Amino acid sequence: MDTYVAAILTDIHGKIKEMHRIFHHMKNLPGQVKDMFFLGDAIGYGPDQLKCFDILRRYSETFLPGNHEYMLKLLLAYPKKRKELLNAGVDERAVQTIETTINQLIGKTTLSAGRTKINLPAESYENLQKENYPAILAEELLTKIIPEINVASPEISWLKKQIPEDKMQQIGLEYTVKLFAKHPACLEEYRTRMKRRERAVDIFNFLDEINKEKTMRLVNAIFVHDDPLQPGSQKYLVDDETAKKLHIEPSNRVILSRINKKNFPGIEYIFVGHSHIPARIVDINGINIVYCGGTDPRGNPKKNSYVLAQIKQAKVSKVVPVLVS
Repeated sequence: MDTYVAAILTDIHGKIKEMHRIFHHMKNLPGQVKDMFFLGDAIGYGPDQLKCFDILRRYSETFLPGNHEYMLKLLLAYPKKRKELLNAGVDERAVQTIETTINQLIGKTTLSAGRTKINLPAESYENLQKENYPAILAEELLTKIIPEINVASPEISWLKKQIPEDKMQQIGLEYTVKLFAKHPACLEEYRTRMKRRERAVDIFNFLDEINKEKTMRLVNAIFVHDDPLQPGSQKYLVDDETAKKLHIEPSNRVILSRINKKNFPGIEYIFVGHSHIPARIVDINGINIVYCGGTDPRGNPKKNSYVLAQIKQAKVSKVVPVLVS
């Protein structure tokens, strides 16, 4: 098909109700939306971060990384980088929401063994990547169960009959799985964590892949989350008036004089997210800057927005900002 309509979304931030409201609006359009491009920040702030991430990943023809996807990848692999992010001026609330997402992936769990509840620690992504993770997990579960379980409970005698404590470090994968098979609670936790591991590794690999290519290009258009000159810099492409209204420091802004035909030959449109400006088009030095909206940071459902683009032979021919009321 030479000509089609694409919807461009950005900055959903884990707000699944608002996202579904946008989808419902798209579905009721008179024309058919063929593709969806997502410009980053599926996660952060809202209560349904992973659900939004999964849906947008599944249905987007293009999924570009936002600063929140970058933080998820960083903190998943290196939890101690939290302080580094805060020192760099990243909003603490943003960091906390990413940590919430990580806890949903590999956080603490509670194992029910008979009448006993055992709190198990969060996973380490470093361990998740290891080939012998199943053996590490099995050993850790049993190691945690023995000292924490109530000595009066029937489970402690069951476990001690299976393997002496001083031999715990020598547990092999095959033997340990046989032990789990004898105790349903342990086996269930083992299977649950193996599924979580598979999902966490899959998400990390996806984030790693999309961070290699932070922009998408058509013949006359660029799509990017933040700065078209330095994608991933987390700088805002906004004019002076908007910067003042949003309290954006000069150091966090794209230098507008650099947005010109010389630096972007043949480019008529630059589609951006990050700023949460309701969808609109602004001319900057002869280039149409298309703010792709997203969910309203103050939670006003009438200010959620996205953009429709008509694309013909890999060129953007028409752009329509859409406010979802």
